[in-house]
Amino acid sequence: ALRESEERYRSLVEASTEGLVLYLADQFVSANNTMLSILGLPRAETSDAVLRNALLGDGQSASGGAEYFRSIIRNSYPRNPVEADLTTSTGAVRRVLLTASPITLGEKQGVTIIVRDLGIEGESGEGDETSVSGFKQFMDKIRVGVFRADISNFGLIELNDTAAEFLGFSKRHDAIGSSLSGLIANANDRAAFIEQLEANGKTANHIVSIQKLDGGVLMLSISATAINDETGQALYYDGILEDVTERLKADEDRENLIVELQASLHFL
Repeated sequence: ALRESEERYRSLVEASTEGLVLYLADQFVSANNTMLSILGLPRAETSDAVLRNALLGDGQSASGGAEYFRSIIRNSYPRNPVEADLTTSTGAVRRVLLTASPITLGEKQGVTIIVRDLGIEGESGEGDETSVSGFKQFMDKIRVGVFRADISNFGLIELNDTAAEFLGFSKRHDAIGSSLSGLIANANDRAAFIEQLEANGKTANHIVSIQKLDGGVLMLSISATAINDETGQALYYDGILEDVTERLKADEDRENLIVELQASLHFL
């Protein structure tokens, strides 16, 4: 049973599309191939000395990633996911999302760190072309919907093509007049969205499911604020929409992976 549990743990680690680092009994004991690829290390290089140098060495001294892994060693790491930079063995900078979860292996206490590569790269250093290119690629990937809605019934007054697409309309002029709140699939989410806007005049990163006209469902983050005239009278709501469907799915997959890893480690 011990052998089967160990094999299950290793297969889970290597099958993961996320980078994984195991810190146990004050040592970095292993990293999967995805993590080694992120760091630009050979697949065989998984000793504590090699990983410690890659994660905390001179090349990482000023990076947010290094500080995060130092907090792992101090056992003072954040309990929520953190975005940070990691410098690879070639000097490139990669943006990653770091999520730590405590584990117990026999009598040993440790941490599993899941590292999600956000796909933003550039050479370290200020102002070089690769950094600019990497930032441009990042900006090109951002798709944000922009809208303006009626203050009384949330009817859409104006919106860009991306917002129309998110809401399930093939053309943005088809969306004009449709109630933004009416497109929110869940009645409780709809009520909470309306209540927050009416009570505070704004809402930030409010996650809702949108029922598209084609029958599909999209998870959106909505941020909106009331725009007032010179007398303080609210005129309309201006806001932005962000598709967070993939991000939420990735978060769910990561949480499921943590649960499976914890279950496997429990029997080692």
